[in-house]
Amino acid sequence: VLGLDDDGIAGHLSAAPRTTRVGDATRRFAEIFGGFVAPRRRRLRRDSDYCRLGRALAEAIATGDDGDFVQFVVPSPVERRLGHAFLEWKPVTTLTVLQRSLDGGDVAGPAVTEATSPRIDVIRFCDDERFARLFERCRGDFAAATVRDAAFLAHRFDAHPGGAFTVLGAVDDAGELRGYAVLRRSRDPASAGTVVLWDWLVPADDVAAGERLLLAAGARARSLGGVALAGFVPEWSPWFDRMQEAGFRVRPTPRFLFARTSSRRHDSHWLHQNWWHTFADTVLEPGLAVPGGARWS
Repeated sequence: VLGLDDDGIAGHLSAAPRTTRVGDATRRFAEIFGGFVAPRRRRLRRDSDYCRLGRALAEAIATGDDGDFVQFVVPSPVERRLGHAFLEWKPVTTLTVLQRSLDGGDVAGPAVTEATSPRIDVIRFCDDERFARLFERCRGDFAAATVRDAAFLAHRFDAHPGGAFTVLGAVDDAGELRGYAVLRRSRDPASAGTVVLWDWLVPADDVAAGERLLLAAGARARSLGGVALAGFVPEWSPWFDRMQEAGFRVRPTPRFLFARTSSRRHDSHWLHQNWWHTFADTVLEPGLAVPGGARWS
């Protein structure tokens, strides 16, 4: 959505679709991003250009089946104030991060052995149906999630103009995928030395595959010159606790996830408790610095 005045473009707001499985149904979520308003027109009020753009965008794209449609955003502080006050954005969660120093050795629990664990391969997403099958096996672990098939993941990571993502796959003897992790060193100056765990998908009951992936992720992060490994998984996931058992610690960030939904059933509280999302679900580079400007060691 563009806002125009006599001097040209006065503002802009965008959204990208996310094909999302909600129970047995396929719905469309949308990530709102790319917003700006020209300095000459910035105001913090209901009739501001940003709010007008937000209402126009919501009207243009809120067409999901049976009204079951969610728009979500990781806003700047100013956008957060405007969206929460005037655009029906409701808080879903604080983006707390699981972070572990790599100085202490391996990143996993004691249960992993080479004899009982899957092997770890460096893989790519393009035209690989194993990702869709893995997603189907994980569906019982969450009530809603972006469909993580090869098409979405290849677009999100392989075709990313910044590139440099590493995909580690836990593979069994038959060549089937038991889980994957996506890594890249942070490009946020405030998080220098941190390797970001951009995406993580492992069935909740496959502890061995998860621990093997954590070991491999730690080794790969160290090879990239990282001093810390950091990612995000929802607090209700078993992996939130298991990663802490493997040495990760919960760290705050200044980022918040907000959502606007036309479905009373799928409100922000429901999303907080049921929606599987990671850094892969947003196009933004995750801000990992702790509030107050401190940097991770």
